[in-house]
Amino acid sequence: FDKLGQGPANPAADALIPADKKRINPVDPDNMKKQIALDMEWYAKNYGAALDEYTKIISA
Repeated sequence: FDKLGQGPANPAADALIPADKKRINPVDPDNMKKQIALDMEWYAKNYGAALDEYTKIISA
């Protein structure tokens, strides 16, 4: 949990997260307010081109 920065897959497990770890839980209500929703329709249409551009950038 500390190293991966991922929240629990089961929402019922949120209640088991210690108070000092809630700040790193991505699905904690305080953190959800800071997140940006993905536009999956855009990714469905543009994934190939976006991946090509990303690959060019990181391999330059």
